[in-house]
Order: sequence, then C-alpha cells, then structure tokens
Amino acid sequence: MADQAFRRSLFVTTILLSVMTVLSLAQDSASSTAPVSEFTVIVTDQAGARITQAELTFKGGITLTAHTSAIGYAHLSLPYGRYDVTIGCRGFKALRIVGLLVESAKPEALNVILQVGPAWHDFPGESVIVPTIVSDLPNVVIERPRITIRLLDVRNGKPLPNQTITVTFPHDEHASRLPSLEVKTGVDGTAVFYLPQASPMLVNVTSEAETDLYTCSTRLSTDVEQVLTDGLVSRCSKGVQACRCKFGKAVSAIRSVPGELVLFARPVTRGERSRWHVCE
Repeated sequence: MADQAFRRSLFVTTILLSVMTVLSLAQDSASSTAPVSEFTVIVTDQAGARITQAELTFKGGITLTAHTSAIGYAHLSLPYGRYDVTIGCRGFKALRIVGLLVESAKPEALNVILQVGPAWHDFPGESVIVPTIVSDLPNVVIERPRITIRLLDVRNGKPLPNQTITVTFPHDEHASRLPSLEVKTGVDGTAVFYLPQASPMLVNVTSEAETDLYTCSTRLSTDVEQVLTDGLVSRCSKGVQACRCKFGKAVSAIRSVPGELVLFARPVTRGERSRWHVCE
C-alpha cells in the first residue's frame, strides 16, 4: 500500500511538473513573439548640451532602468504597452511621464530637455504621443523630419532676422487637414520646425507687421523629400510668377544642404506701400 501511494504521488508530481514545464515554455514562447518597440532617448539641457548618465526608468509590463551614454543617449527595446517613465539627473528637474504608450513598429526617437532645479515635472503620457509637430509638453518632443529654413535678403544674401514664416500643408478631400504652424527666424535668419510626416508643404513668408517683406521665393508647393535629401534653394521666376525681385550676384552662388530650405525676400518699397489699400 505504501509503495502504491508513493507511485501515485510520484505520478501526480510528474504530471504537475510536466504541466508547469509546458506552461513555462508557452509563456517563454509568447514573450519571445510579443511585439517590441525600439527607440532612442536623447537627453539634453535647455542649451542643447547632451546630458550623460541621466537615469531612465520605465515601469509597466516590465521594469527597465538605463542610463544615457557618454554622448547623451540610450537605445531601448520595450514590449508594447503603457509605461510610467522617470528621467532625471543630479542638478536637474526630473521629468515624469505617466502612461506613455509604446507601440511603434519602427524605431522612434524621444528628445527630452531637462531644466535646472530640484523639482519634478509631471506630464500625462497621452500628451506625449499626440501626433502634432511639437508635443503639447514644453519638455518633450517626438522626433519627426526636421527642416531648417534660411531666410535671406534677395539683394545681398544677408540673413533676415525676427521674421515670421508660416508653413501650411496642402490637402485633398481624401486626406485630413494638417495644422499650419509659424516659426520665427533668429539672428542668423534661420528657423527650425518638425514635420508631422513627409508630405508636400507650402511655405509663405510674412513679417510681424505683415507689410514689411515681399516674398521672392516660389509660392508653389515644396517637395519635402527633395529638401530632406538634397536641400532646396527656392527662387521665384521673373515673368512667370509676377516676381518683382532682382537677385544680387552674391545670391546666385548660395547653395543649400540636406534638410535646408533657403528662401528669399526683400523689404517692401515706399512706392509699393503707397499703392496698398488699408482698411481702417
């Protein structure tokens, strides 16, 4: 009887071990086939300098802790899901993102800007993944194709600072309308913006007063792929587009680099201004 009881116990134990092994293998197989998102986290300060050894903690389906490298970035692989993220470094305000959704099938980049100070910044994860040009968060930007606009004086090629550039995106009845955006040139005449996607774009140049500049660049839609790959110098054609600009010799030699769109403009003349109608 004792021998039979022992054999029965051994048999039951063997079955349990077999079931546990099968379940374990099934879980391992499921986890190995679960979709994984790969992305890079880049951490900088407000001046754009990379922050090394910043600590990144992701808590969700798994918990992962990593640190930025000597050049300020960390490459991560995470299973799809929502994560609570903490990014911090001594001397900087830590950034906390609650419920960040990770589910991209292609590599993404998350740029994080940390501010100096001891406090925390809390943001909902839903705000981080809103597909806008720049996230609603002042500290988090989802990386998209980047365009640098260089606005130059058509007469001499000198930069035109403090000018507002409006970017609008053409659309048809089958495509959703993308919001327009405005960027302002710095002291070097350049402005940077991020595209929501690689779609054609129409660029208009205006000033703060909207009456100070005459645009000397083509008003046709600009091919973003060309700008990203080769760069583009946009000039209007005299006689074809009612172009009232005289391009100086220095301007004819100006070239662009990949990712750069060069635009030209000139100040409006007193005669042109006198012929305008102003609604009082």
